[in-house]
Amino acid sequence: MDIKQLSGSNLPNQLKADQRGVSPETTAVNNKNQQVSNAKTGIATETGSDRVDISSQAQKIQQAIDSLQSVSDVNASKVADLRTAIASGNFQINSSSTADKLLSFELNFRQ
Repeated sequence: MDIKQLSGSNLPNQLKADQRGVSPETTAVNNKNQQVSNAKTGIATETGSDRVDISSQAQKIQQAIDSLQSVSDVNASKVADLRTAIASGNFQINSSSTADKLLSFELNFRQ
């Protein structure tokens, strides 16, 4: 290791890396990867002048997104009722209402 390559702020990391047989470049990449990992998990880190803080509002938004993703888009009770009605022959299709809704959808879709 050339003494001219050592910088004051990185000296401890370089010495530790050299003692383990790991190059300073590899140590720098590993440190950067850890910072990225911490940023993804919302852990605030500070190395030199780099700092990542996730606001409490952003954390609440992420929690809301996570909660919404766990909710089903299907009303299982209504689906079960419709299946029962269809299987028993009691389900009646209102063709006029169906046509009106299809037309309304098409008109709104074209806008």
